[in-house]
Amino acid sequence: MTNTAFLITSSDELRTLLKYLRPEIDKIAAKYNQKVLYIVPWPTQYLHLKVKVDTLDGLKGIKIRAATKAAAEMCDAIGMAAVVIPWGDVVPALASGRIEGVTTSSVSGVDGKFWEFLKYVYQTNHSWSIDFVSVNLDTWKKIPPKGQEAMVKLGKELEPKFWDVSIEEDKASLKTLLDHGIQQVEVPPAMMKEMQKRTAPLLEDFFKRAPEGKPIVEKFLAEIGRS
Repeated sequence: MTNTAFLITSSDELRTLLKYLRPEIDKIAAKYNQKVLYIVPWPTQYLHLKVKVDTLDGLKGIKIRAATKAAAEMCDAIGMAAVVIPWGDVVPALASGRIEGVTTSSVSGVDGKFWEFLKYVYQTNHSWSIDFVSVNLDTWKKIPPKGQEAMVKLGKELEPKFWDVSIEEDKASLKTLLDHGIQQVEVPPAMMKEMQKRTAPLLEDFFKRAPEGKPIVEKFLAEIGRS
């Protein structure tokens, strides 16, 4: 599952949203005959680019790789020219000049050795993906109650540990990028505010398709003081 449009700005905010979202995730999983044991986020997203800018005007028209249609729409909304490219084609696209940037995590940036093609990394936190580990419900029902209790308990114990692993992996990968010459650019508050403003309609479009998501997001925004 993935969030776009700059809704979540930190892992702490992601935890807050999941407090309200988790019951819905469990319901959806049940429809697919699954029991969710724990949820872990993929490290946060960055803009990996060749240029250093401090306004959105500087991003205009830059050809950037996005992993999904939703991520591409986000990049287009802030003035970039996004193309959806599978991961296996990213490095060849950078080498050929087909793209001039990539939106992905620091972990993937290290995997792709982005320092060979790009110069700057912007921590925009524009997108968060979550993964979950589940077990088939038919199998789950065959497990004795004590076994189910033990697995639920273990899942609760492992989840925060795996969150820490995700966060630390992001920090370590960012350091690797910087050690290889990539420069980290702090996004100016005014630029970030404009990014959020331009991508806000994407969230409203999502609510039109999934109205049940609006009250969840409203509760989340109220709790973090951004309603």
